[in-house]
Amino acid sequence: MEKINGLPKSKVLKKLENDNDYYGEFGKNFLSNSNIYDLLSNPASYLEETKETVAFKYGKAFHELMMFGKTSHDAFVDASTRSTKIYKEALLNSNEEILLLKKEYDDLTSLVEIGKNHKIIKPILEHKNVSFEVPNVSMLTDNKLFWKCKADIVTDYAIYDLKTTQNIKSFERSSQTYNYD
Repeated sequence: MEKINGLPKSKVLKKLENDNDYYGEFGKNFLSNSNIYDLLSNPASYLEETKETVAFKYGKAFHELMMFGKTSHDAFVDASTRSTKIYKEALLNSNEEILLLKKEYDDLTSLVEIGKNHKIIKPILEHKNVSFEVPNVSMLTDNKLFWKCKADIVTDYAIYDLKTTQNIKSFERSSQTYNYD
């Protein structure tokens, strides 16, 4: 039985299915694509805690809605901007670092509906052997460093990785920046 950091690989993978473990203390035992970005773009920030951004929160909610039909990021506030008194009060009364604005959440749910009904995406999401957020861990080099990943969508014939972007025209460039290639 293959062991990873002293645990059976099956137990490690089961634990990494949970986002709290994947992104939390347990997940920090493994390197990820984010570590590559940090090492290449700003080595001084390597392994530092990152603050949640609107883009990250939006992307995470998009993923969850596309795959599971619900999201843990559905807290939003009906404010025009994040500098309004309404937004600041709502943020103080929440457990969140950032709240989505209602207009962002409405845009998000509209895009999810378009995506779920797309002629290419719909059959993938409805495939009889589809799995979502499938973790894996592997040693990519002989230096005993384990790397983790989580495939968004896995079928018996392909692996899919969902991505969101604020600007489709710059997606090719940003995909290289964030090592999605």
